[in-house]
Amino acid sequence: MEARETIDDATERAQVENLVEKNASEIQETTQELEKLFGRAQWEDAKSAAIRLRYLEGIERAAKTWLDNA
Repeated sequence: MEARETIDDATERAQVENLVEKNASEIQETTQELEKLFGRAQWEDAKSAAIRLRYLEGIERAAKTWLDNA
């Protein structure tokens, strides 16, 4: 939620670029976590991680849209 507010309130390109970098790192970490969870057949935890990944991808799309329109 905080990331969306950062995008909505951003006045400078650097603010959103920093968020994009942080978010990309979180996407990578979550993807690695998912791989481990699938390997261990921890389906409920994998479901939660997949939901988090979907949220992070939404942030990525919103940030890229902001940057394209800045």
